[in-house]
Amino acid sequence: MNRYRSRRDLMAVLPSTLGAEHHGLKLAALEKTLAFEPSLMLGGPRAVVAPVVALTAALAQIVINGQ
Repeated sequence: MNRYRSRRDLMAVLPSTLGAEHHGLKLAALEKTLAFEPSLMLGGPRAVVAPVVALTAALAQIVINGQ
């Protein structure tokens, strides 16, 4: 994993890597990483935790009222 100081630094390095022979290896590695998995990109933790909490509360309410 590489971290760049800024997008400007990344853009300065990018043209030299596009034609390099190791570029294919980088693209193959991106296919196996979870960081770019579209199914995991749900909008961040707030967008995931809020519906889970709401669902849990709704199910708990159904169980409590059902008894």
